[in-house]
Amino acid sequence: MRKAFLPLLTLAGLLAGCNPDDRPQTTFGGQVADQGREIRLLGEQWDEGARLMAKGQGLIDEGSRLAERGKEMIAEGQEKKRQSEAAYRALGVPPPGATPAQGS
Repeated sequence: MRKAFLPLLTLAGLLAGCNPDDRPQTTFGGQVADQGREIRLLGEQWDEGARLMAKGQGLIDEGSRLAERGKEMIAEGQEKKRQSEAAYRALGVPPPGATPAQGS
C-alpha cells in the first residue's frame, strides 16, 4: 500500500508546484511592490498626458496669436496697396501696359 501511495503523492506534489502562468509565486510584499510599480507607471503616463495637453494648448495659443498678427499684417498690406494705387492714379500717368494714344 505504501508503494502505491508514493507515486500518487509525488504526482500531487508536482501538480501543486505547477504555476499556470509559468511565473514564480510572489509573496504579499512582492505583490504590493508589483502594484506599486504599476501605479507609478500609471502616474507617469498621466503626467505625460498632462504635459502634452499643456504643450498643445500653448501651441494653440501661439497659433491664435500668430493668426491674429497675420490678419493685422494682411489688413496693413491691403491699406498700403490701396494708398499706393490711389497715389499712382493721382499722378495721371498711364498705367503700365497701356498703349499711347495715336494721331498726335
